[in-house]
Amino acid sequence: ARRTTTTTTTTTTTSVSADGCPAGSYAFVGICYWTSANIADISTCAGFCQASGSGHLACVDSSAENTFIHGLNTQEGFWLGLSRSSSSSSSAWSWSPSQCSNPPGYLNWVPGEPNNAGGSESCSAMLGPQNQWSLSGSYTAGGWSDVACDNTGASSYQQFRCLCQRAQASTTTTTTT
Repeated sequence: ARRTTTTTTTTTTTSVSADGCPAGSYAFVGICYWTSANIADISTCAGFCQASGSGHLACVDSSAENTFIHGLNTQEGFWLGLSRSSSSSSSAWSWSPSQCSNPPGYLNWVPGEPNNAGGSESCSAMLGPQNQWSLSGSYTAGGWSDVACDNTGASSYQQFRCLCQRAQASTTTTTTT
């Protein structure tokens, strides 16, 4: 008896999404950005970024990126992933997590910032239209300020929303069986 063997090959292709980003996010130069709908403290934002898209608080590496992110701003500003290990004015600023560029090659502090007001400003935020302050008395669109990491009960001009990021998925998975 003659035996015939047949081999069948099936190829399945799966894409993450059309632009490789979580639903409701915005893609810019290989990075997905998304925001929270409401203001929150920085530790809540870190958890939100992880849970809502496997991301982290945003780091900003260029003026073009800063301009893009500022365009997402409607009222409240955004928490950034830039902080220093202590509230000492001499403590160095660095991005968290470590996949961001350290030391920071791009910074966009508003005039007079960082100033460590009250000796407790170890976190940073990108200012939005509601956060119109600076020591020079003028608002700098998309400018950054150092702020207290615990802003619970802060005035409305010191409250921020979450700004998250992760790398844009651009790969297609092919499975052959």
